[in-house]
Amino acid sequence: MSPSPGRWYLLVHQLPPKPLYLRAKVRQRLAKVGALALKNSVYVLPARPECLEDLQWIAQEAEAGGGEAFVCGAAFVSGVEEGALERRFQEERAADYRAWVAEARRALEGGTDESLERLKKRWAEIRAIDFFDAPARKEAQAMLTALEKRAGRDSGTGPGRGVRDLVGKVWVTRRDVHVDRIATAWLVRRFIDARARFRFIDPAREQPRPTEIGFDMVGGTFTHEGDRCTFETVLGRLGRRDRALGQVAEIVHDLDLKDGKYGRPEAAGVGQLLAGLYAVEADDGKRLARDPRLVSARPPLRAFALYFLRLGATGFGGPIALAGDMQRTLVEERGWTSPKDYLDGLALAQLAPGPLAAQLAMYLGFTHSGLTGASVVAVAFILPSFLIVWALSAAYVRFGGLPWMRAAFYGIGAAVIAVIARSAWRLARLTLGRDGVRWSIAVTLAVATAYTEREIVWLFLTAGLVAMVVSPMAARAGKRAALAIPLASALPAAATAAASSTSLLQLFLFFAKAGAFVFGSGLAIVPFLYGGVVREHQWLTDQQFLDAVAVAMITPGPVVITVAFIGYLVRGFGGMVAAAAGVFLPVFLFVVLPAPMFRRHVDRPTLRAFVDGVTAAATGAIGGAAFVLARRAIVDLPTAGLALAALLVLMRWRVPEPLVIAAAGLLGLLLGPGRLG
Repeated sequence: MSPSPGRWYLLVHQLPPKPLYLRAKVRQRLAKVGALALKNSVYVLPARPECLEDLQWIAQEAEAGGGEAFVCGAAFVSGVEEGALERRFQEERAADYRAWVAEARRALEGGTDESLERLKKRWAEIRAIDFFDAPARKEAQAMLTALEKRAGRDSGTGPGRGVRDLVGKVWVTRRDVHVDRIATAWLVRRFIDARARFRFIDPAREQPRPTEIGFDMVGGTFTHEGDRCTFETVLGRLGRRDRALGQVAEIVHDLDLKDGKYGRPEAAGVGQLLAGLYAVEADDGKRLARDPRLVSARPPLRAFALYFLRLGATGFGGPIALAGDMQRTLVEERGWTSPKDYLDGLALAQLAPGPLAAQLAMYLGFTHSGLTGASVVAVAFILPSFLIVWALSAAYVRFGGLPWMRAAFYGIGAAVIAVIARSAWRLARLTLGRDGVRWSIAVTLAVATAYTEREIVWLFLTAGLVAMVVSPMAARAGKRAALAIPLASALPAAATAAASSTSLLQLFLFFAKAGAFVFGSGLAIVPFLYGGVVREHQWLTDQQFLDAVAVAMITPGPVVITVAFIGYLVRGFGGMVAAAAGVFLPVFLFVVLPAPMFRRHVDRPTLRAFVDGVTAAATGAIGGAAFVLARRAIVDLPTAGLALAALLVLMRWRVPEPLVIAAAGLLGLLLGPGRLG
């Protein structure tokens, strides 16, 4: 039972004359936890949970050695002035800091990495028992910063190498975890290491190993600092300034230290939830496993949508870059999405038809607020690029006949070929690996696309079936994944049946069919579009189609927004809306329909094998499309030189694709007019 409220805890003991080592052992333990002697056998610490636990363990050691000891809460009425007692604590720590600074100066003159690590460990030990922020700490903090700069490290464990050094470690804390340790473990798994492992020990009998990270315990790397709980300490060391996380820190502080510093009204409710957790779950590991919903800080849907609005307006670099921005911002920096939700969304985006970035964005919206969240995020993510393409389309139609615009696209078309070729190569390395079956599928589709100059839907389905049959794991799993085929083929069938309907409906269904077969990269849609838009329906010329791809390359957001440009050229604004709605509707449906069941079937071998086969086919089709388009865009030596130079720049240096295309457009203005007549 906890002692009655008071500002202090007292340990009162009486030790026997023998064994002789017992007195020395108890004194060392009391010094290590920062206790002050009021009398020969009376020691005091501030009334904090970890201090109570420390004194209780020391009392048990004294009793085990044949002595007597008890711990009580205290509020001094007379004889001891509390302000003077706080100053005594500060003076004790000041002496520790001065000794530490002297050793740090010697290390600064010629210390090693080992000496720095030893000093950092000693710093953490002193800081953990500096209960009242001794003024001498400022000088020591400055010295620590100088040492770490000299070693080429960032102070603390903020973003960069410091956080990377914490990944893959075992985190150690005291048994019987409560609010501060539960919340800190959540913070570690959310922002430092999603696969972090935890170990629970009795500090009186065991200490963390040199390779482990101790937290919320005396001598731990992360523990209480001044009046901050461990959660606040870790958050401060990470250098995060997120408002929602700050609110969580205040709740944890009020619950852990019980000082009412922040007066968070939510603390009482969270405390009741945690009390229920403590009552029903005695295992520390299971307590940590059940904690996220108690401490996670979910933003309002409006804030979530504003992020995707910004990403749609400023996000360049294709699907990989956009997905990387989501991971960095939503998972690492803001903590709005859990690592598991992000990875599940990434897996779904790779498994199901649809451009990866748009599908991942919609899935994250779905995990936030269900169907409403997916819908709001879809509009926010797509709308900025849609409006930009609308403006470019209007300008293209209005000024497309002018020599300067034709000259610009003379150079841009060549650069687009380089972008598509580089994307095909990167996608091949990512998806094909050293798998002979996938390479065979990709080469077959590349040759077929280059020869026929159109998409062949049944070849994609066949590729998925071949991969299912050939894959050993899929073959053993049976035929259950065949259910995926009717789902993927439903839209093409509908498009074929209604192709003779009104023009806007025809546009919608054609692009819906294309959207149902875009796997992974948004550029996978290019061979589908070329065969239908240029060869079959003859809506656009070869040059106009290249210009449409170029527009997608120089605008932010999802690459498949190129369909809006095509729709505008065919039927104006109405065609633009029909094309965009058609291509994104399958993407949306492939998120909101399977998402609730996705986690149960994500590892089914037959499903993965089918999608691997279709993805290999899409990769080959992109390569074939690059060949077809290159025959139209590379018409002379200057365009061949532009394409080769753009490819070298993209392969050798990480220059953003929009900059390469813009530079090619400027060169086209210089080279084009004289060659276009």
